Amino acid sequence: MDKLRTYDMSLLLKRFYVIKSKDSERNGQKWDRVKNPLREGEKLRPIGSPDLPSAVLSKAFTDLLTFIFEPFRTSNQHGYRPGKGVHTVIYSIIKKYLSNKDVYL
Repeated sequence: MDKLRTYDMSLLLKRFYVIKSKDSERNGQKWDRVKNPLREGEKLRPIGSPDLPSAVLSKAFTDLLTFIFEPFRTSNQHGYRPGKGVHTVIYSIIKKYLSNKDVYL
């Protein structure tokens, strides 16, 4: 919570590196300076992954905002809503088209 209060969320990301190589066996392996050193012609790709407390905090915050603001959204809004998505938009368009032939697609 202290990190959330100070808005310093960048510290909650764990950075690690994977190997970019033409060799399919080593491509995508996690790089370690001692156990898995770089060979000639290989490069590193940085990856940022949230650690567990950050992921839990983010999920709780998203659930809280969804609970608060869901009643204020209209039925035409389908993006980032639980139980709604592209399939519900297509279904509603087909339903409107079949009920009223003057609707343009």
